[in-house]
Order: sequence, then structure tokens, then C-alpha cells
Amino acid sequence: MKNKINLLFLLSISVAGLGFYWKRQQVKNREYHKKCLYLAVLDDAIARLELEGKEISGKKIRFPSREDSLWYRYELFLQMYAKEKKIVSDVIRQSEERLRQDKEEKNL
Repeated sequence: MKNKINLLFLLSISVAGLGFYWKRQQVKNREYHKKCLYLAVLDDAIARLELEGKEISGKKIRFPSREDSLWYRYELFLQMYAKEKKIVSDVIRQSEERLRQDKEEKNL
């Protein structure tokens, strides 16, 4: 009887630990997705600020709708940083700095 109680106790601790681990992974995943979306917004803003109104080979640069552009960039960043999730924060910092500098140059 005592062995059954010990076994049930260990089993319940294992299930609780697994549940905690799964919940923690969900939170990390959610944070990663938020960071990728924020990075997509930053990247889109930088591209539009730097390239709006410019020409390449005599053709004016045109952007797709912001919604399409953000969705594409978001999916791209999810794939690009899937194996190196820790560097997303550094890339965000660099992008924020670049956007700030671009805005200062254009006096926005």
C-alpha cells in the first residue's frame, strides 16, 4: 500500500512538473512572437522611411499595403530567428536605434 502511495505521489509531481514546463514554453513562445511582430513593424517603418519616394533604374519604389508587408516580415522573422531566439532582442535594439537615427536625419 505504501509503495502505491509513493508511486502516485511521484507520478503527480511529474505531471505537475510537466505542466509547469509546458506553460513556461507557451509563455516564451508568446514573447518570441510579440518580439517578431514588433521587429516587423520596426523594419517596415525603417524601409518606408529610407526608401519612400526613391527610384531604382528610373522606376519609383512602391510598397505593398502595410498589412501585407507586416505579415510577410513577421513570418520572415519567425523563420529567421527560430533557432536563435535570444538574438531577437539585440536586433530589436539595433533597429530602434537605426529608426531613431533615420528620423533625426529627416527631422521627423
